[in-house]
Amino acid sequence: MYLDNIEIHGFKSFGDAVKLNIPHGITGVIGPNGSGKSNVADAIRWVLGEQSAKSLRGSKMEDIIFAGTSKRKSLGYAEVAMVIKNPNKIMSIDYSDVVIKRRIYRSGESEYFINGSQCRLKDIQELFMDTGVGKEGYSIIGQGQIDRVLSSKPEERRTLFEEAAGIYKYKVRRLEAEKKLDKERENLTRVKDILSEIEGRLEPLEKEAEKTKQFLRLKEELKTLELTIFLHEVDRLEQELTTLKLNSKNLQEENQQVTLEKENLNIKNVAYKRQKSELYENIEKLIEQIALIEKEEEKKNSQIELNKERMLHTEKLLTQLKEDQEKQEATHKNQQEKIALFETKSTALEMEKASKEAVLKEAEEAFMILNKELENMEGTIDISKAEFYKKLREMDAFKAEIQKNSSVESQLDYRIAQITENIAIMNSEIQHEEVHISVLEQKVQQVDGQIRLSKERLVEEESTKKDLEIQYETQNQKTIVNEQNLMQATRQLKWLQTIKAEHEGYFASVKQVLKQVAEEPKKWSGIIGVVGEIIEVPQKYETAIVTALGGAIQYIVTETEQTAKNMIRFMKQKNISRVTFLPKDTMASGNDINEPSMLQEEGFLGVASHLVTYEKSYDAIIQSLLGRILIVDNMDNASRIAKKYHYRYKLVTLEGEIFNAGGALSGGSTKNQSNNIFSRNREIKGLEEKVKDCTKEAKLYKESLEQLKEQLLNVQMNWENCRQHVQVLQEEANNINLELEKKRHALRLIKGNQIQLITERNNLEEQLEKLKQINGTIEEKLEFLQETIGQEERSITTLEGRLTQLKEQKEKALQEVTEKKISLSVTEQNRIYLKQQLLDLQEQLVQHSAKEVEVEELLRSYEEEKEKLLKANEMIRIQITTLEEQKEICHFKRQEYNVLKIELENQELEMEKQMEINNERLEKLREERFRLDNKKENLELQKQTWGNTIWEQYELTYNHAQAYRQPYTHIGELKKTSADIKFKIKQMGSVNTNAIEEFSEISQRFHFLNNQRLDIEKAEMTLLEMIQNLTEQMQAIFKVQFESIAKNFSVVFKELFGGGEAYLELTNPENILESGIEIIAMPPGKKLQNMTLLSGGERTLTAISLIFGILTLKPSPFCVLDEIEAALDDANVIRFADYLSRLSHETQFIVITHRKGTMERANTLYGVTMQERGVSTVLSIQLEEAKDYLENKKTS
Repeated sequence: MYLDNIEIHGFKSFGDAVKLNIPHGITGVIGPNGSGKSNVADAIRWVLGEQSAKSLRGSKMEDIIFAGTSKRKSLGYAEVAMVIKNPNKIMSIDYSDVVIKRRIYRSGESEYFINGSQCRLKDIQELFMDTGVGKEGYSIIGQGQIDRVLSSKPEERRTLFEEAAGIYKYKVRRLEAEKKLDKERENLTRVKDILSEIEGRLEPLEKEAEKTKQFLRLKEELKTLELTIFLHEVDRLEQELTTLKLNSKNLQEENQQVTLEKENLNIKNVAYKRQKSELYENIEKLIEQIALIEKEEEKKNSQIELNKERMLHTEKLLTQLKEDQEKQEATHKNQQEKIALFETKSTALEMEKASKEAVLKEAEEAFMILNKELENMEGTIDISKAEFYKKLREMDAFKAEIQKNSSVESQLDYRIAQITENIAIMNSEIQHEEVHISVLEQKVQQVDGQIRLSKERLVEEESTKKDLEIQYETQNQKTIVNEQNLMQATRQLKWLQTIKAEHEGYFASVKQVLKQVAEEPKKWSGIIGVVGEIIEVPQKYETAIVTALGGAIQYIVTETEQTAKNMIRFMKQKNISRVTFLPKDTMASGNDINEPSMLQEEGFLGVASHLVTYEKSYDAIIQSLLGRILIVDNMDNASRIAKKYHYRYKLVTLEGEIFNAGGALSGGSTKNQSNNIFSRNREIKGLEEKVKDCTKEAKLYKESLEQLKEQLLNVQMNWENCRQHVQVLQEEANNINLELEKKRHALRLIKGNQIQLITERNNLEEQLEKLKQINGTIEEKLEFLQETIGQEERSITTLEGRLTQLKEQKEKALQEVTEKKISLSVTEQNRIYLKQQLLDLQEQLVQHSAKEVEVEELLRSYEEEKEKLLKANEMIRIQITTLEEQKEICHFKRQEYNVLKIELENQELEMEKQMEINNERLEKLREERFRLDNKKENLELQKQTWGNTIWEQYELTYNHAQAYRQPYTHIGELKKTSADIKFKIKQMGSVNTNAIEEFSEISQRFHFLNNQRLDIEKAEMTLLEMIQNLTEQMQAIFKVQFESIAKNFSVVFKELFGGGEAYLELTNPENILESGIEIIAMPPGKKLQNMTLLSGGERTLTAISLIFGILTLKPSPFCVLDEIEAALDDANVIRFADYLSRLSHETQFIVITHRKGTMERANTLYGVTMQERGVSTVLSIQLEEAKDYLENKKTS
């Protein structure tokens, strides 16, 4: 069994679907902080059933669903699938490839799947039970959880050791057995309570049953009297109803004649109303037309007044415009005079500006020539000084370099001599280490050969052990299931036998007869039993045969007629109700149905007597009961067959519908027949066979378990011896390999250091030769520089004297140019001001001319508007005259309509009077008819009340009640006798009519529950024995396995720490299944101390030793370690990684790490990164590429 791959989609930061193939060995998962490495471990923990969101570093379970980023939407669900190869069937499932999948939706719903089929969390937990794999096992150590192994209390560490010891599955079974025990004890308490309650009810019920018998006799007498009275009253009411029906018919004919007259009047009235409605509509239209004309007149008059006001406003505007026109003409003349004056001043200023600009230009040209000469002189001086200072700096640098090189030469000479000496020493060390390595390699080959042979034997023993464990577990499960089935079948069989013995479902009288037969079997040996017990019916026909027999199923069969007579006499003495007997010596079989064509009918299944099984001696009885009843598959076919054969035969369908001879049909639900006599007998027979088979299987299972147990103990001892031998050899090989690796590592370091020293010496000699050449060149350059510096110093002094003279001339020229610029600026400002004033005047003149044109246009438009308003008023006055004429015409038409309206109203009043007379006649007829109907209803109600009363009390109709009619002289006497019986019944008080049946049922129930109590007490003892056996097995297994874990822990601790002591102790050895577990650790050179005083690294390494010790005893198929070595230093990381490599032969390791030492031991590397912010991506790294990467990192 091993892990093949993991598929992650939507889990935490894995927004895209990711698949990680997990090969054998160590798989490393690396990446920067926050990239999502630990989410891989969380995904594995989650798919195995983790229910705590806190353990998955969230506040609620929905937090594990990908929440989206700034560029991506969140997902609606998260899903993780884990593919496990199961070739050896270590997991209890018949598949070589097992896919475990879990999915959660944002709504909170969670789903689990095994190979695509939905399942429960419990199914997944049971699948991995006792494999070391699981969210609480030792196969997944999460980030920061390694220290919890030591920090938790001794009692809390048990889960880890129980899983490793293989007793966890026994513990689960014991818990289930304890739950069943609690449930059985609750059932026992409940049964005892019910028994106590029933016991107190038996005696009162017996008294009530006697009282009920007397009550039933009186009720039968009362029934006969009341039915006779009922028949008399119904006959009287029928006579009165016949008379009423005749009177009602005459009244109805008269009502029809009056109704016809009313309909004619209604037709005339509708015509009058229609004319009146049309007239009202015409009047309304005239009123609306007059209103519109008046409104239009008012509108026209308003328009005339508006036009008058507009004319007055226009005249005022004309006057104002003429006044403004005169003022504008005076202003225009004044502006033209100012423009002429400003133009003369502007010309004079232009001439003055031109003269000053010419003088300024000459002064500026002289200044520029002088300034350019000065700049050239300054540039020449700066260049000469820069060159001078540069050569001084070069001379100082040459002197310093000569001094430095001399110092370096002496140091190089000393270092070369030192290196030559070290190289000679290393040659001697290399020869010594190579000899030592050769000896160790020979030892490794010898030990590896021994280990290989021992492991092959161990694999064989382990395979045999696992096969036997699976066989034992399977056999044990079968034994438990068989015991439960046997217990359940026995209990159910006893219950059905009790019901059968107590004749449950039979009539009370039949029960009493059968009870008497059971009490005195010799006396009543001639009574065989009921019909239902002498025949056997196939399950398919049970409902049909039960329906066909009806009450006859409880008829009692006797050997002779005399036996039946004797029982009837006995029944009369004991006051037992009627029972039908079928004597074998007097019963004659009926005529067979001779219809050959019946066999060809669709749906016909056969004659009822042919479909049942019975002894030949009962042939006459069965033929008389079932010989002329046909069984058909459904109602449709039954209806067709009955009709075809003219309803001569009784037909019954498989679902219980009955087609009686003569055509009557009955049917309905058959739920009350579900527990019939036939099905009960069939169930008892089946349960007896089942109990017999289970008892036989129980014996075989017990013998097989004993044999398997003995074989398993022998194999376990052989396996343990072989495992210990392999462990000793592996420890020896590990020690040799560790020593060999140290020697090889030391040899590589020496050779590497020697090569580095030789390379360094060659480089130093080359550097020494180069330094000597450089010093000769520098001294020659220094002599040349000293000669050049003196000449350049004299040239710079001469140039600085000429520069001073040029600066004085430049100052004078600059002052003259400034004065001329100021004078020119004053003249220019005066000219610009004058030009602006001239432009303003010219613009005002243009505006004035445009305004004059605008005023002329306004004057003309106002004159035209005035003329238009005068003409409009004339037209409106003409329209008002026309409207007045239309208004007069409308008033005339309205007067005509009013006259016609009065005539129609008078005719309508006359019609309403005639209709009122007609309605009065109808109302009188209706009242008379209502009176007759009320009387008829009262009579029918009385008749119905009598019928309902008799039906509610006796469930009889009028026709069925005729059978109870008694002769009488006067009805009053019957009523008096009835009242007397009712008084007697009333004096009896409340009567429990079900007391007889209740007493019988309670008695039966008391006996049944008492048997149930005994069965439950037996089941309780069985469960207690099972719990004791499981406890003993757990103690034996845990004791052996705990000692092995403690031994492995001590060995691993010494190897990882390089010494020291460590061991495990039980806090309560007397109770090893509840005892806590103490961990004692003493690193090398330290005394025994509290675990809390160890350093973080020591605590981590101690916890790792414990985990490795468990994995050595019981390797998990795969193990996930999330940064558990983070607290270790580099040396301990190498030890951890080395031991991990040794364990990887039996276990796949998925290691999430930052440490280089762990990465170096990985066979496969996965890199987790976030190329897109917030979304984790997985990159696979080949082993060779990973080694190159680590070598490059070492070199850099």
